[in-house]
Amino acid sequence: MEEQKKNLFEEERWLIPVTGILVVVFGVLVYLVVYLGGYSDAAIAKIIGTDRMKPKYEDLADYQEFKDFVTYQRALGEEADLKNITQVVDFADNVFVGVVERYVRTNVGDYPETIYAVRVVENLKGELEKDSVVEVTKVGGLNRSNRRYVLFENDILPSVGSTYVFSSRISIDKNDKQQLRCALPNMTVRLAGKDYQDDPTYIQYSEACKALATE
Repeated sequence: MEEQKKNLFEEERWLIPVTGILVVVFGVLVYLVVYLGGYSDAAIAKIIGTDRMKPKYEDLADYQEFKDFVTYQRALGEEADLKNITQVVDFADNVFVGVVERYVRTNVGDYPETIYAVRVVENLKGELEKDSVVEVTKVGGLNRSNRRYVLFENDILPSVGSTYVFSSRISIDKNDKQQLRCALPNMTVRLAGKDYQDDPTYIQYSEACKALATE
């Protein structure tokens, strides 16, 4: 009996490397389907799950944008509120409607930051050139283990091909390149595609920008 088991093992030992190869091939196929098959970051997040970070000051202490937002609102004598559209657009350097054209890259640190190429459709605040393509940085994306998406609570990851109103802050990176950062919740809000001008969210942001311009 023992001799039969040994012989069987010897005969089937070829299955071990073949199984390893099949696992690698399966992993490559999954990569091709997900990353080259047109899935957006938002869709991938739904597939593999998302870890949410609560947008509290102590949780965002490493983000200069949040410190600036709190300082800015306190200087105005107001309590900082990321859900307040007027505060968000007042804080932003540029507010614009844009279509996400493609994913660019993810910078992985303690918290990941994901960069997208966005085509400017309409300016609500600022001087971005219409139909120009700009890079927008979002806080969120695959974490260090590449197993879960990390994203602020009440925030979203843009989907390629969809239309959003972006409220961005201008910053300069270590290579002296200008960045448009929509790092905080409520700075990226999805709109209703080609008919976005009838979207109540667009109307709110547009009216908030117009009201600030007349002050």
